[in-house]
Amino acid sequence: MLSKTAASWAPKAYTPKPADSREVLNRSRLSRSLSLELGAPACLIAAGVVALLLSFASGYGYHRDELYFLAAGQHLDWAFPDQGVLTPLIARAMN
Repeated sequence: MLSKTAASWAPKAYTPKPADSREVLNRSRLSRSLSLELGAPACLIAAGVVALLLSFASGYGYHRDELYFLAAGQHLDWAFPDQGVLTPLIARAMN
């Protein structure tokens, strides 16, 4: 059991002092202005990346996995060893 002197050495809980309302208002204005300043360039960069990816997306053909799904869709079965029945059904609906 701890003695009274040992209990006095225990760390005290931290209790923050209440913030001034002006300080809270200044912090919220700062965070809002930073989010607006950083949000617009991030959206522009994201839009540029999307436009770049969409411009080159039509240059690629089917991948071999996609060709396999299309072939499985033309020869439907109750199940396949490596996939369920839903993927070939979707591939058949695409054609």
